[in-house]
Amino acid sequence: MKREFINLARMGKSITEWIINIMSSKKNVDYKLQRILDHNQRLREQLDLPRVRVSQASSMLIKYVQTTKDYLVPSVWGPAGPADPFVTKGGISCGGCLIS
Repeated sequence: MKREFINLARMGKSITEWIINIMSSKKNVDYKLQRILDHNQRLREQLDLPRVRVSQASSMLIKYVQTTKDYLVPSVWGPAGPADPFVTKGGISCGGCLIS
């Protein structure tokens, strides 16, 4: 450490500048360490997520689409019945945009 200070003195730097350099480099190292620890934590959280094979996810999606009625596609499911949540109440239009 004494040798480093002597070298700094030869370059015209004061001990204050030397201490500031050491402190700022320590802050950078601390910041990098914190970023690495945060990234490691996110990776651990992702590792804990449940995984599903693509083939299984595809079959689940196909089953959902085939069994869930889509009221907005009457050509596939037929006319909407009284359980349609998108039908207007009492068959009366609730207004809308009138362009003249």
